[in-house]
Amino acid sequence: MDGYPAGAICLSDCDTAWHGAVPWAISKLTHRYGWVHGSPGFWNLLGLIPVGVATALLIWTLITGIAHAPNAVRLGLVPSVLITDGPYRFTRNPMYVAELASWLAWALFFGSLAVFLAMPAAAAWQPTKPIEFIATAGPGGGTDNLARTVQSIIVKYKLTVRLCGVCGG
Repeated sequence: MDGYPAGAICLSDCDTAWHGAVPWAISKLTHRYGWVHGSPGFWNLLGLIPVGVATALLIWTLITGIAHAPNAVRLGLVPSVLITDGPYRFTRNPMYVAELASWLAWALFFGSLAVFLAMPAAAAWQPTKPIEFIATAGPGGGTDNLARTVQSIIVKYKLTVRLCGVCGG
């Protein structure tokens, strides 16, 4: 296949869960500075302002990316389109900037040193074991074809992956 319809490339990275629930869970493990009786203090509430700014930047980045998406996407490590407007005017990686700003803002809101210290680890995370794709359809099905296509790209660029075919009930 030469390309794939842009609409078919819909991957969710659970940003809300990762960049909201994980800092919350980490903050529950340690002392929350500025919190009284389980509620944030005034200075903690100010941390919600950069949370909003970081979220707006993520949405702006998403809208800009969708607006510049070609009709067909060629999968690979090098993007087929170079975006130079929107948030990309200010940084080549607006999503990383927004995600790190989000973690910093949650650290302020939760008053948690642990969330602040976990921020670099969250940014530098990489898988330590081979990635497993579980194809929920039989051979030749939609998820099987997608998994095999992604696997071929990962193998081509010498990344590590293992394909596990599990189908049925």
